Amino acid sequence: MESYSGNELLMALYDQRDALLGKVKVWEGTGRRITKRLPAFVLTEKLVVQASGLAEQPDWSATLISIRANRSLLDDPDPVSHVLKAVANALRARITHAHKAHTDMFEAQTARIGSHAAWKKLAEEKRQALLSNAGALRRTAPATGSDEQLLSALQSCSLANWQSQTDALRAQFGLWMAKL
Repeated sequence: MESYSGNELLMALYDQRDALLGKVKVWEGTGRRITKRLPAFVLTEKLVVQASGLAEQPDWSATLISIRANRSLLDDPDPVSHVLKAVANALRARITHAHKAHTDMFEAQTARIGSHAAWKKLAEEKRQALLSNAGALRRTAPATGSDEQLLSALQSCSLANWQSQTDALRAQFGLWMAKL
C-alpha cells in the first residue's frame, strides 16, 4: 500500500477527479433507479405473502428470492413487473370470488330466515339489530383498483378470513332465534 503525504494525497485525488466524478454520476443514476423500482418490489413481496395457498405462490416467492439473492432488481427488462402483475391479477380474482361467495351466502341465509313467521313479525330495525349482534353482516366489496388498495384490502381481511366469515354466516343467522 502506498504512503502519501497530505499534499500527495490531494494531488492523487485531483488526478483521479474525472474518473471519480464519472463514478459518482453512475452511483447517482443507480440510486435513482433503485428508488424507482424498490417500492414495486416491496409491494410485490407483500402481495405474495397474501397469496398464501394459491398454487402459483411458491413460484412467485422463489422469483423474488432470486431477484434479491442475485441483486437483479435493476436488470432490464424489469424482473419484478411480471410477478407483480400476475400476483395482483390472481388476488383480485380471488377476492372478487370471495366477496361473491359471501354475498351469495348472506342472501341465502336471509331467504332462509325470511320464511319464519317470527322473523316476519319483527320490525326491520329489530331484524338488523339481531343480525348485527350475531355478527351476521353484509360485507361490501373491497376497493382493489390499485395494487396498493388490493394490499390494504387483503391486510384488513385476508382470503382465509373471507372464507371463515362466509362459513360463519349460517351459524350467525341461526343466532337470531336464540335472541327472540
